[in-house]
Amino acid sequence: MKNLLTHARPILLGCALSLIGLAGLTGLVGTAQAQAQAQPRYQLGERLPEVAASNEAEAYRNLGWNALMPRNWNPAQAFEGLDFSSLSDADPRATEALKRLQQAWEQAPVENSLDRQRVRMTGFVVPLDGSQGALREFLLVPYYGACIHTPPPPANQIVHVKLATPSKEIKLMDSVAVTGLIRVQHSKTEQGASGYTLSGDSVAPFQARKRRS
Repeated sequence: MKNLLTHARPILLGCALSLIGLAGLTGLVGTAQAQAQAQPRYQLGERLPEVAASNEAEAYRNLGWNALMPRNWNPAQAFEGLDFSSLSDADPRATEALKRLQQAWEQAPVENSLDRQRVRMTGFVVPLDGSQGALREFLLVPYYGACIHTPPPPANQIVHVKLATPSKEIKLMDSVAVTGLIRVQHSKTEQGASGYTLSGDSVAPFQARKRRS
């Protein structure tokens, strides 16, 4: 694999951004951030504010990204024993380590209790189609730049959305709120593997809700 370590380091960075969100990492991605064109008000790795908890009377449950990860899952386990800084591109151990890491991320466990719940989620859009200018399918990801300017997050941090009605308003890396029926269902696309699908009832630009006093 050409320039293996160049590919390995962004994967580690993407994992850290998706699961940890350390502000100190933003300085390491300045070059990629400068290349971002859509939604310039967001920085690479930035997440949307947490939405307020749902009222019991509401039709959809507000679902945060942490809820998609099983409590007993240890994402750091995929990194155990990996020290890319000590391996050269020609080292077969580096190739094997990268392959193992990618496999672990694609097979990240999901939270089965979420299956068939009606939910409202917020995140960023990675289009999967756009025929005739209308978007029907996209990946919903938790932070800006995922799958585009950084490698994909783990599968349990990607939701494959299929809209009932195509949207002509939603574009690449738009911040959105989407409602619909979530399913525990794995899918693999060119942009990344997802552990969930969501039959989208609606999608709209993200607007932060004010918390009630």
